[in-house]
Amino acid sequence: EMAYDYSCNKFWTRLGYSFGTGGFKVSPQAGVTFNMISGKAVSSFTNSSDYFKKSNPMSAFAAIRFSYEVVKHLSIHITPQYDFSIGGDQVFKVIKQGDSKLKAWGEGFGVNAGIIYEI
Repeated sequence: EMAYDYSCNKFWTRLGYSFGTGGFKVSPQAGVTFNMISGKAVSSFTNSSDYFKKSNPMSAFAAIRFSYEVVKHLSIHITPQYDFSIGGDQVFKVIKQGDSKLKAWGEGFGVNAGIIYEI
């Protein structure tokens, strides 16, 4: 019996403009994400794996970052984001059809949170 395993690395670029008063800022943003997907078949009988599929679908996104400067140069943020699939090769189409967990890769809503240090 054959099982499949996929991994995805992402690289994105974004543009935005921040405005606000005091320590609170709002930043509408837009960008593009490059998804680098590698797939492998794993045999349960031989316990071996072999990479057999690679795909590089792209998605565009729109986001809005809300940040608050806690101390000088250090802010916390929360960023709701929606991704739109804008490209995928034949390999990606086959991967999406074969595994329901991957159908929404490159599409959908998510939220990022983190810390920003400004020099």
